[in-house]
Amino acid sequence: ADAAAWRWGRAGTTDRGGTCPGIWAVGMTKRKPLPDAEYLRSLFVYESDTGLLRWRIDRSNKRAGDIAGARRGEAGYLQVSIDNRLYRVHLVIWKMVTGEEPPNFIDHRDTKKWNNRWGNLRPATKSQNQANIGLTIRNKTGRKSVFWYKTYQKWAVQVWKDGRAYFGGYHVTAEAASEAADNLRYKLFGEFARAA
Repeated sequence: ADAAAWRWGRAGTTDRGGTCPGIWAVGMTKRKPLPDAEYLRSLFVYESDTGLLRWRIDRSNKRAGDIAGARRGEAGYLQVSIDNRLYRVHLVIWKMVTGEEPPNFIDHRDTKKWNNRWGNLRPATKSQNQANIGLTIRNKTGRKSVFWYKTYQKWAVQVWKDGRAYFGGYHVTAEAASEAADNLRYKLFGEFARAA
């Protein structure tokens, strides 16, 4: 999954002259356009059944047939250098196959960012892309979209889509809440819904 990158600033000042206490988001920066599809096809061969991108020609320390790209950075996506600029491999593949600039978000169906088989890539909205993730590191219940509501002494369900929270009710057991969360996610996101 991927979108135009957020540009983050440091605590203290904003680009508008104000101050802020912590890290802040300035806004979306436009993703750099990919090279022309024909140029990409002249550089690479894409194996849609394996998801591998291979060099078509010899380049500096790479030989024709070598796998193009490596995992770089914390995000875990495969990236490849083209004319001294880094691009995410799944975006290069999208442009090679479709001939068009990739959409803002491309979802990896199985959530494995290195699995670039064509059947594993699909266009998505930001909400759909977020729906297709497992449990986050902040999750304390072990169940997606479920939390303990202390005031009512019950488990509550809340699912977010397009910046709006959808409430799935209060439940006596965590299992019932988890089932309600799964149903609500499926109703909101269909094939993009992922339980954990």
